[in-house]
Amino acid sequence: MNKIDKSTRVGIDLAPAGMRARAPGTSVLVEAQARTLLEMDVPWTWVTVFSNTDNPLRDIAEPFRPLTGKHHKFSQYASFELGKLWEQAGCDLGFATAYFVPFSGPPVVANYFDANFFEDVDAWHRYKQLHKHLWTRMLFSHSVKKSESLFILSDYGRDRMVQLFPKTKNKWVVTKCGFTPPGPAPEKTPAWALEMKRPFFLYVGSFSDNKNQRTLLKAWNHIQSKYEDAPELVILGPGPVPYIRDVITPLHQGLPRPHEVTLPGFTPDEEVAWAFRNALGYLQPSIAEGFGMPVIEAMSCGLPVACSNTTSLPSTAGDAALLFNPLNDAEIASCAEKIWKDKTARTTLIAAGSERVKLFSWENNAKQVASAIHDVLTKKT
Repeated sequence: MNKIDKSTRVGIDLAPAGMRARAPGTSVLVEAQARTLLEMDVPWTWVTVFSNTDNPLRDIAEPFRPLTGKHHKFSQYASFELGKLWEQAGCDLGFATAYFVPFSGPPVVANYFDANFFEDVDAWHRYKQLHKHLWTRMLFSHSVKKSESLFILSDYGRDRMVQLFPKTKNKWVVTKCGFTPPGPAPEKTPAWALEMKRPFFLYVGSFSDNKNQRTLLKAWNHIQSKYEDAPELVILGPGPVPYIRDVITPLHQGLPRPHEVTLPGFTPDEEVAWAFRNALGYLQPSIAEGFGMPVIEAMSCGLPVACSNTTSLPSTAGDAALLFNPLNDAEIASCAEKIWKDKTARTTLIAAGSERVKLFSWENNAKQVASAIHDVLTKKT
């Protein structure tokens, strides 16, 4: 390759945008970032590739004559098939948009949205699904070592990964996350909300030890025990059935009033938007986050926010949220109570949140990613 022009071909993996039911956070990030990149004027030609699953990016990718793999299982598709498809298409570089980097094919850059997998915070999944955990750990480590450049959403994430993989220090590029505000609330109330009687706090995220819904439920035990008129709680998100059954359900059913805490499971986008647009406040009790997108989404909807004081969340929230120790259920309860009871605090948080969201855009994120891809291509000329 002598120069970067339209004869230069960069493969981009769009398959992760179709994983909304299993990994909603990653799926949303990939879809928004990819849409912005594909709409940009770049000096190279994109080669778009999908796995053999439904995908919301089919429309925008159609002009790029997309390729489609055969595997349904994402790790197999991304590890063993994606690189071959890029190679067959004559790609000079591949962009792996969600962690997993092909074992073969052209040189590659990759999104590495967070370092949470290497934090010791998800014991249930490690011990109950040990083989899957070890396989995923190997794939993640391979991605870090093989990639020419790695895009990560926070200084915390970069510093943590450099600590774990010191030889990769010069590979990490912090590309500040963008966000897309939740859509308008549908007029029709979701079925799961029809029986709710009082204002509610909201949490959005897949169930896991790291996302820490268990401590949030313990905090609600404090609140319900103290107040007969306590706000309700809605926790939206999918999760492994055994984890819900063995970890979450006992805590839920042990509440003084479990019927006032709603767990709808995986929820369509329009119902998530309804929840953001109708909640009293938003709580993010994660133990570790690479960015914490729902915090910014909640602020964009005018919700007062309280979140964990760990990893990337303080830098994401800035001064626009109350902070708590995610392992201290009493602290979480106290922050929720302040948002509920203190009108001045609510007003201050809402105003600060509306300013905070202006710092994040997918246009800026895509420009940083495109610039980093250009740098990698330039070094190879």
